[in-house]
Amino acid sequence: MFGSAATVADPLVRYHVHRDNTSRDYGTAAREWDALLDAHEALARRASDRVVLAAIETGRRAGRCHYGRLAVTAAAAARRDGSSLTRVGRHLAAAARLNPGHLVRSVARSIQARLGSRDQSRGESRGQSRGESRAAGGER
Repeated sequence: MFGSAATVADPLVRYHVHRDNTSRDYGTAAREWDALLDAHEALARRASDRVVLAAIETGRRAGRCHYGRLAVTAAAAARRDGSSLTRVGRHLAAAARLNPGHLVRSVARSIQARLGSRDQSRGESRGQSRGESRAAGGER
């Protein structure tokens, strides 16, 4: 009807996720994304359309990646807000199911940041001791 299909490398749509929009409910959005792709997949299978089936698989991977990142973000926000560990755990479980790689990288970064800040604060307290010693007439 409009010619052959084409691949576009650039994003066609951008949107902003913030606390007050419906995108914060990543669980529902992920289920709706899967349902949409399921419907397209059923049609593509009936038509034996391998190109569309490949595109659907790419879309599924992109959705898992995106919604898994949102789950990690929700877990971090819940932890900061003082939510129950059960609530934080639910977000982490969703992240592990949707995008385990991102979850592992996020946890690793968090641990590195905590260890780095702990080492830095130890260094500062050692520096303070020397500074106090200098102020009291100690070594220079």
